[in-house]
Amino acid sequence: MVPGLMDEEYRAWAEAELQEEMSRGPVQERFFENGGTIASHTDVIDLSGLEKLNFHDQVVVSIDLDFFTSRPRFREDLIKILWWVSEIDHLLAVTVAISPVYLPEDKNWMYETLEILFSEALQHSEWAIEFEPFINRGRETSQKALEMEAFGMSVPRLDVTEAPESLIKLWKSNQDKISVHRETASWEALLNLR
Repeated sequence: MVPGLMDEEYRAWAEAELQEEMSRGPVQERFFENGGTIASHTDVIDLSGLEKLNFHDQVVVSIDLDFFTSRPRFREDLIKILWWVSEIDHLLAVTVAISPVYLPEDKNWMYETLEILFSEALQHSEWAIEFEPFINRGRETSQKALEMEAFGMSVPRLDVTEAPESLIKLWKSNQDKISVHRETASWEALLNLR
């Protein structure tokens, strides 16, 4: 899903980007195993196209928070998408990617978005929430991160220890509903910091 309405040129660019992303090793192998092509298993749409999608098979939804950086009403859009996702009949899982390198420089945006995300997800009692904020994912290799490194700039990372009081309080009051399997001592220390 792309942030804005698409003309034909933008759609062609988005479809080329999707093809490139989906052509990576293990992802492409799964397409081959399940038959068909990348194009036969994917659709490029904008936000207004959500209602047109109709799923007949099991679905895993992946949400990338940098999608919302160009949305003036990002809060409402994120809530709308989460509720739309919650109504998918064959939903298996929802994954959320947080890439600070593509987010606004103002860290408050990232933490506010995380707070919206958790507040909404926690309303769905049937959802099991897994969060792994302390995993060291190594060097960031996105194009923007590599450009920043080339200019001697530091690459931003998610640091939950800098999260505002309201977000930590939300995590703490719902710790029985949020599973953290790695670096659990760091998670427990965070929740008891304040």
